[in-house]
Amino acid sequence: MIEVPIQPSDMTDRVRGALYGMFIADSLAMPSHWYYSGREGVRRAYGTIDGYVKPQTKLPGSIMSKSSTGGGGRGSFKGDVIGNIIFHGKKKFWARGADYHYHHLLDKGENTLEIHLTRRVLDTIAKSKGSFVPTAIRDDYIHFMTTAGTHNDTYCGTCHRMFFANLMSGMDPKECPDNDNHNVDTCDSIITTIPIALMSSDDQKTNADVTTMVGITRKSVTSERYAVLYASMLRDVVLRGMDVREAVSKNAAAIGYNVAANARGQDPVTA
Repeated sequence: MIEVPIQPSDMTDRVRGALYGMFIADSLAMPSHWYYSGREGVRRAYGTIDGYVKPQTKLPGSIMSKSSTGGGGRGSFKGDVIGNIIFHGKKKFWARGADYHYHHLLDKGENTLEIHLTRRVLDTIAKSKGSFVPTAIRDDYIHFMTTAGTHNDTYCGTCHRMFFANLMSGMDPKECPDNDNHNVDTCDSIITTIPIALMSSDDQKTNADVTTMVGITRKSVTSERYAVLYASMLRDVVLRGMDVREAVSKNAAAIGYNVAANARGQDPVTA
């Protein structure tokens, strides 16, 4: 097969398309977040989602009602990281038995917290004249999260709650990333690395920068590994024009995962 080089103007359009696609997909998926009843639960709540939809106000079994408001994972409602330090005035939505949907304050078409953080990464890179500057991104992250009114989302993942619990205790921001060995090594760690994956022509630099980006908000070797793998897939598809299936198979093989053998019969709805 003869490979046709992607022209610079086409490359810019492909990168722009990938980023817009991320924003759109997040908004479309937002109402269906974390239904333990799977696809049938989503269908009962919304029917067929074929456009932007406002989420339900309540979600029976919402893990938010069992989560710690003072740190990571499940735990007590006594802590005030949620409500006072970040997510100002929203602690009431985490009350035991309240069962609020994770994003119930968002309107249809709005983005979740993680996409807002990704946009902050993009803005910070732009202000740094196209350079990835970890300290600038960390400072912007802290400012954004601790400033009231910066976003409308209700749910906050464990890594952020642990980070700001550590910051509140007086730790140096560089030392605040943490891990509870359960809720931090998760796929949400990849989201803010997507712009980093698409901004450099050098694979080794990309891998190093993606790893550093993960480490700004969490201490997770597992997340770093998979972020690098995902970056490789993105670069194969967006920057090199590789077929998506081929890119998935190539990068899955790097970790010994057989796509064909493992893809049958799985429910695509995951937490």
